[in-house]
Amino acid sequence: MVDGFRYPAEQVQGVNDAERAVNASTAVNGQWSGAVLLGPHFAVLQGHAGATGAHAHYAHQVLLAEAGQWTVENEDGLQRGTRLVLPSFQSHAVRGVSLRGCTVWIEPSHVDLQKLQAQLPSLPCVPQALLPCLSALVARAPLDRRLQAALSALD
Repeated sequence: MVDGFRYPAEQVQGVNDAERAVNASTAVNGQWSGAVLLGPHFAVLQGHAGATGAHAHYAHQVLLAEAGQWTVENEDGLQRGTRLVLPSFQSHAVRGVSLRGCTVWIEPSHVDLQKLQAQLPSLPCVPQALLPCLSALVARAPLDRRLQAALSALD
């Protein structure tokens, strides 16, 4: 663990956060690609997100566009924008994706949703600037023992 974040050991020595983000590349289902950064009570995908079918999840999801905009369908219809918050358990489908940006998942029991929405316009898309903002938004609390065990297994 470096600066509260977990990275593969071979990528830790001699690189900064931006280099770690580029080097820790991953792809999911051939549509999602980029760097995944894990912090206390949040995860950040910096890269390209793909369209999804309708789904819901426990974590709040934040979509930040560096270029282009997001299009999300939920029970209220279509939402478009460069900054969107999808609250915990809200059914949604990503219909259009930004060219570049971040997708953030935040543990809902450790962030005030109204505070998150108020900070949304000022959240940056660059990991070096985004990570301190997320750390400031997320309440300090011990990690769930199951999450701690999973993260320990990554070391």
